[in-house]
Amino acid sequence: MLLTKKYLWRGCTFDFHYPGLCSGSSFDAKYSWTTDLVEGRYSFRGYRDTLLHFDAGLQAWKMDLYTTNKTYAVANVTDYPFGNQEWEVYNDECFGPGEAVTVVLNMNACNDSEFNCDSGLCIPMELRCDGNIDCEDNSGICQIMSYARFPLISNIPDEVKCEVFEEVGSSYIKFMPPEPLEEQSKTMVNFSIDILAILDVAEVDSIISIQLDAKLSWY
Repeated sequence: MLLTKKYLWRGCTFDFHYPGLCSGSSFDAKYSWTTDLVEGRYSFRGYRDTLLHFDAGLQAWKMDLYTTNKTYAVANVTDYPFGNQEWEVYNDECFGPGEAVTVVLNMNACNDSEFNCDSGLCIPMELRCDGNIDCEDNSGICQIMSYARFPLISNIPDEVKCEVFEEVGSSYIKFMPPEPLEEQSKTMVNFSIDILAILDVAEVDSIISIQLDAKLSWY
C-alpha cells in the first residue's frame, strides 16, 4: 500500500505520543523515515533503540527493540499506523513482565501550535472548537460546552434532552446555534408540527392534551 499525500506532513520526523505509556518506556518517542520497504510499506527508525516496521508474517505493524527481543508491541492494522491505534505491548518498563497490555498510541507530526486529530492529521489549534468539522474523524469538535452560555437548555430535563437529540450525529454541537449562510443575515429555520394524536380534552378547564412531532430544519 502506497503512502498517501495526506500523511506527508513535515520532513521525515514523527512524534509518537504515548497516552498510556509512562515516561520511562523502552520505546522511542520520535521516529524518522527509512528507505526499507516491506510489502510496499516504509519502515521507521527510532532515535534510540526502536524499529517500527510492517511484519509480513503477522500482517501487522510491530515495534521491536534492537537491544532485546522480549520487549515489543504489535498493532493489528495493515495501513500505516498513524493516528490512534490499539497496540499490544509486551514486557515494557511501564508495565513490567507478563501478558500483553493493550494501550492506544497516536503517531503524528503535529507541533505545539497544532491540534492532533485522532486520525493523526494536524490542524491549526485555532480551528479546534470553531464549530466546523476540520478533522475527518470529528475529533476537533468540542461537545462539552457550558450550560451558562445557554441557560434555557439547562432547564430541560435529561430524559427530554436525550429524546430530542437521540438521532443527531456525534459531530453536531447540540448547544450552539447554527451560523447563517453567507448570503443570510440570520439563519433561516423551518419549523413544522405534526399532530399525531389527541390524548385528552378537558372542556371545563379548556385544556387539550396532544401528542405531536415538532421538526426544526435549516440549510
